[in-house]
Parts: sequence; structure tokens; C-alpha cells
Amino acid sequence: MLFVDHISRRYCEQDFPGRGKPPACSRPSAFGYHGAMKESGEPKAIVSRLHSHVFGTGAPCDSLVSSGTFPPDWCKVYLDLLSTAVEQWGSEPLWPRELVSAVHFASWYLDLRYHVWCTSSGLKNANTERQLDSLRSPSEVFLMRGSTLPRP
Repeated sequence: MLFVDHISRRYCEQDFPGRGKPPACSRPSAFGYHGAMKESGEPKAIVSRLHSHVFGTGAPCDSLVSSGTFPPDWCKVYLDLLSTAVEQWGSEPLWPRELVSAVHFASWYLDLRYHVWCTSSGLKNANTERQLDSLRSPSEVFLMRGSTLPRP
């Protein structure tokens, strides 16, 4: 899953969320190391919705860096989307890059955004730290469980 780190780093360098689409070379594709998207609409839809929630309009990156907080209800919606993704993709041997990159980004890079605010402001926000913890564990368990599934 190392490719996810490189994808997320590109998003980071592009300062992507809320600033338009990054160049095509930076956008995760629905195909790749984690296979093709499922053909039916619903599993494909949850991947798009989760990816949009993490990287699209309303993404928490700017808010975490500027105020050390998440947008209202962002974490609840993320955890609901992740729960649905776990149900639909958890037992699949191959996952779309968009799914993996969104979950990895939420698990790892949102914490880094928050720590930028902590460093620059000299403050901490206990509520944001609890929210980050609530995202990290289920996200990482999902990714770790997927990394142990047999590949076709």
C-alpha cells in the first residue's frame, strides 16, 4: 500500500481540498494496484462519496489548519461513510485507489493538518484530538484488515 502514501503526498503538495482538481497525474484512478471498481452502482457510489467527503468541497483541511477544528458533523458523516465502505468493500480482495487514498488521508494527514495549527497557534483543542482519535482507529483497522486479505 505504499502507493497511497505517494498519492496522498501529491494531494498535500497540491493543497488540493477546495482548490479545484489537481493535475491528472495526481488524481487517483479507479483502477490500479487495488483493482477495478465494482460494476454495480452502490459500491462505486460509496467510494465516490467518501472520496468527495475527504477531498472535495467542505473537506476539513483548511479548517484544521486555520482554527484547529473540523467542520460541523464532518467526522460523523465520515464515520458513516466509512462504515458503509467497510460493509461493501471489507471482504473484497481488491479495492479502488480512491477508497484507499481517502481512508489513508483521513487517518494520517488530517492529524498533520491539526498539528500545523497547534504549532502555529501554541494551542491545543481536546475536542479535535478526540475526533481525530475517533477517525484514526476505524480507518486504520479497515486498511490493515484489507492488507491481510489474499490477493487474486
